[in-house]
Amino acid sequence: MALAGRSLSFHAKATILVSLVLALGLGAAAGSSIYLSNRLIAADQQRTADAIAMSLAGAAELSVAVQDTDELKRLARGFLLDKTILFVAVYDASGRILSSAVQDEDAWNAYLQQGNGSALFYAAERDVMLAARQDEFEPLESARPGAVKPTKVGHIVVALSSEPGRLAMGEQMRHVLLVVLLSAALCGAVVFFFVRVWTRRLDSLINASDRISHGDFSRPVEIGKEDEIGQLARSFDLMRQAVETRDRDLRAFNEGLQEEVRKRTEELTVQARELESARDRALEASKAKSEFLANMSHEIRTPMNGVIGMTELLLDTALNAEQREFARTIRTSADALMIVINDILDYSKIEAGKLSIEAVLLDARGVMEDALEIMGFRAQAKGLELISEFDPAAPTFLLGDPGRLRQILLNLVGNAVKFTHRGEIWVRATVELETAESATLRFAIKDTGIGIPENVQRGLFQPFTQADGSTTRRFGGTGLGLAISRQLVELMGGAIGVESSPDKGSTFWFTVPMRKHDLKPVPLDTGRLRKCRVLIVDDSATQRDALHRLFDAWGVPHATAPTVADARALLRGAKGDALFDAVLIDQHLPEMDGLQFARSIHEDPLTASLHLGLMTARNASLSSDDLRHAGVRLCVAKPLRTGQVLEGLRGLVAGARERVYFPGAKDSGMRRATALESVPAPARHERILLVEDNLVNQTVAVGLLQRLGFHPDLAADGVQALRLLGRQSYDLVFMDCQMPGMNGYDATHELRRREAPGHHTVVVAMTAHAMAGDREKCLEAGMDDYLAKPIELDTLRSILAHWLPERLGDSESIMPNPAAREITLDPERIELYRHMKNPTPEFPTMLDKLVHMYLSETRLAMKELSRSLERGDLENLAIRAHNLKGSSGTLGANRMKCLADEVCKAARGGKPDDIPTLIEYMKTEFEQVRARMEALRSPAAPKPSGVKA
Repeated sequence: MALAGRSLSFHAKATILVSLVLALGLGAAAGSSIYLSNRLIAADQQRTADAIAMSLAGAAELSVAVQDTDELKRLARGFLLDKTILFVAVYDASGRILSSAVQDEDAWNAYLQQGNGSALFYAAERDVMLAARQDEFEPLESARPGAVKPTKVGHIVVALSSEPGRLAMGEQMRHVLLVVLLSAALCGAVVFFFVRVWTRRLDSLINASDRISHGDFSRPVEIGKEDEIGQLARSFDLMRQAVETRDRDLRAFNEGLQEEVRKRTEELTVQARELESARDRALEASKAKSEFLANMSHEIRTPMNGVIGMTELLLDTALNAEQREFARTIRTSADALMIVINDILDYSKIEAGKLSIEAVLLDARGVMEDALEIMGFRAQAKGLELISEFDPAAPTFLLGDPGRLRQILLNLVGNAVKFTHRGEIWVRATVELETAESATLRFAIKDTGIGIPENVQRGLFQPFTQADGSTTRRFGGTGLGLAISRQLVELMGGAIGVESSPDKGSTFWFTVPMRKHDLKPVPLDTGRLRKCRVLIVDDSATQRDALHRLFDAWGVPHATAPTVADARALLRGAKGDALFDAVLIDQHLPEMDGLQFARSIHEDPLTASLHLGLMTARNASLSSDDLRHAGVRLCVAKPLRTGQVLEGLRGLVAGARERVYFPGAKDSGMRRATALESVPAPARHERILLVEDNLVNQTVAVGLLQRLGFHPDLAADGVQALRLLGRQSYDLVFMDCQMPGMNGYDATHELRRREAPGHHTVVVAMTAHAMAGDREKCLEAGMDDYLAKPIELDTLRSILAHWLPERLGDSESIMPNPAAREITLDPERIELYRHMKNPTPEFPTMLDKLVHMYLSETRLAMKELSRSLERGDLENLAIRAHNLKGSSGTLGANRMKCLADEVCKAARGGKPDDIPTLIEYMKTEFEQVRARMEALRSPAAPKPSGVKA
C-alpha cells in the first residue's frame, strides 16, 4: 500500500494508464458520434429551410413580377402557420422589401443587422425567376438565339428556427455521454481487479523496502513463486543481508567521524574569527592607503605646481646663460619628480581597477616615433645612438590607446637609456600576427647596457623590484615602471617579456593586439627617388640595416658604408648606372665629423654635384650657414622619423636649394616663429575668476593666464568666490577644491543652487587630487571640467579653448596647437595631390597647379590684408582672411590656416589691436610655406607670379 507523500504505486500507475487509454478511446468515439449527429441534424434543418424557400419562390413568381404585395403577404403568412418558421421576406430585383411576415422580431432584427450569420435560425435564400414561354411544339434546342431567357424578378428569404435542431443535438449528446460513462465505469472496475491481482506480490517487496529503509533488517523477503518477480525478491533479500552488514560497519565509522568533525568544527570556527578580523584589518589598511595616496598626491602636487609653474614663467624672463641653465635644470628635476609621482598614482589606479583602456584611431608608427623623439634628447645627452625602425609592411592605422602605448614605450626606452653607458638602443616594431580585421604588433627595445641576471629577471615585472636594490645602487627609480608596463600590456590583451645576459645588453619586448581601421595611408610618392642612387654613411650597423630595409621597401637604389674611407672608395669607384646622386651622412663618424666629410665631398670637383644630407642629433648646435657652406642642404634629426626622411630626400634630389631644409625640425625661420610664442598674447576681456587659497598656486595660475592674455579676478575661498559671483557674471571660474572655510565642492553646489533658470556659469576644478575617481567627484559636485595640478600651459590652453571657443579660437592665442606647430605642410595632403593627374599641359601634376595658384593668390591676399588694415576695413579684411584660411587648409598649410583664422576672428570680433601682430606672424610663416612649396614644385612647372626664379 502506498503511503502518504510517496509517489503513485505501480498498481495505481498501471490502473490509471489502462483506464486512461480506454477513456480516450471511448471519448474519441463519443466525440465523433456527437459531431456527426450534430452535422446531420444541422444539414437536415438547412435542407428543410431550402425546400421551403424553393416552394415559396415558385408560388410567388407572378406576384413578385407584378409586385402584388397583398398576394405576397397572404403567401408569407400562410407559411408562418409552421411555428418553426421565424420570418419570411420577399424582395424585388433591386433589393427593396415587397412583403414580409415576422413571427420572431429578435430573429428578424438579427437578420437585418448581421445577415444570415445569426445562430438563432437557419436562413435559406432563393432568387425568384420569371420563366420565358416557348411554343410547346418547338424543341428547346431549336430555340432561336434571340429568344427571351428567364429573368430574376425578386429574392426570397426564409428563416427556420435553430431551436429544434439544438434540442435534438442536446438529447443526442446526453445519450452518448451516458453510454460512455457506463462503459468507462465497467472498464475501470475490470482493470482495477486484474491489475490488483498482478501487483499484490510487488506490494510485499515494497513493504520489505520500507522496513529496510527504516533500518529493520530482521525480517526476510517473501519469495513465493519462482517467476520473474520471485527472482527479483531473492536478489532483494541478498541485498538486504549485504546492507545489514555494511550498516553495522557504517554506524561504527560514523561515530568516530562525528567526533572528528566536532573537533574540526571548533578549529574552523576559531580560524573564521581570525580571518574575519584579518579581513577587517586589510580593508582598513586599504582605505588608509587610498586616503594616504590621495593626501600625498595633493600635498606633493601643490608645491610641485609652484615649482614647475614658476620655473616656466621664469624661463620666459630675461636670463643670462648660466641662470637659464639653472632654471632648465630645476624644470628637468621637477619633471623627473612628477614622473615618479605619476608612476605611483598609475599603479594605484591599476591596482584599484580604475584604469580603462581606450580604443581610438591611432597611427602606430607616429606613436612610436613620438615616444622616441621625446627620449632622443636623454639618449643623445649620454652619447647613445637611438634607432627607430617600423616594419614598412605593418599596418599603421589601428584602434587602440595611443597614450598608454606611448607610456609603455617611454618606460621601456627610458630604462634602456638609464642602464646603457655606451653603444646604442634599437626600437623595432614588427607584425607578429595579422588577420583581415586585426593585427598584433610586437615592439622590441634592444640595448647594449649592463644586462640583467637570470635570477633577477623572474621578478623584474613585479612592483618595487629593481635589478639592483642595494643601498649602493647606481641607478634610481621607484621600481614601478616595468610593473605598470606589464599591467598596461595585459589590460590591452598582450604580453611582455625580457631576454638578457649580464654585460651583454637586454631586449625588452611586448605585444599589443589591435583592430584595424578602414583608413588607409596615402601611397608614398617615391617615383623620383627610384631614379636616384643614395649612399648612406653611418658607423652604426643597426642604423644602416634599418635604413637598408626602409630603402628596399621604397624601391630606392642605395649602398651603405660604415666609415669615411669606405664611403670615399664607393664614391670614387662608382661609374655609369652605379653613380650616386645623394649622400646621407651621420654627423658622428669615427674618423672625422660628418660635417667635415660633407665639406670634403662638396669641395671635391668630382663629387661637388652630389646632393648632401646630414643625420644629426636633435640637440646639435649647427647653424644654417655652416651647413650651407659644407654643401649640406638637408639636415634630418635622429632618431629618424620615416616621414621626415622621405620628405627630406624628395626635396633634396629635386634640385639645389638656397636654404637648408630641416624636415620636422625648427630651422632658423622656424626658430623665429617659435620665439614669437613667448610673446604675451594681446589682452583679452573675458571675465575669469580664479579661486585659490595657496599664494604660490595663485601666482602660477595668474602668470599662466596672463601669458595667454587673460587677467583674472582672485578669490581666496568659496565664500569670497560666491560674493564676487553674486556681484557680476564670469565667463569661466577656476575653482580649487581644497580650501579653508568653504571648499570648492560646497561653493560649486551653492552656486548651482543660486543660479537662475537658463543661466550656467562654467566651473573648472583646479585641484592637486589626481587619484581615480577625483574627476568624477568634481563632476558630480556640479563642476564642468577638471584641471589637475601642476598646471601645464598646453593643458590650460586646451581648457580655455574648449570653454571659450569663440573668444580664444583653436586652443592657441597666436600659434596653432603643438601638433600643428610641427607641420608647416601636411605631408599626407601633399602626397594626395602629387598622385592626382592634371589635364592642363602647362602643369605636370595637380600639385604643381595648386602650388602655383596658392602662392600667387596668397601673395596678393597678404598685400590686401595690409591695405584693409590701413583703411580700417575690418569686413573686407575678415573676408580675405577667411578665404586664405580655406586655401591654406586645402594645401595642408596648417599654421597659415590657424593664423588666418585668428585674423578673421579678431576682425569680426572687433579686436583690431591684435591684427598687426598676427599679420606679421603670417608673413613669417608664408616665407616658410613658400620655401617648402617651391621645393615640391616640378622643375618644368612655371614660376608663380611674384616669386623669384
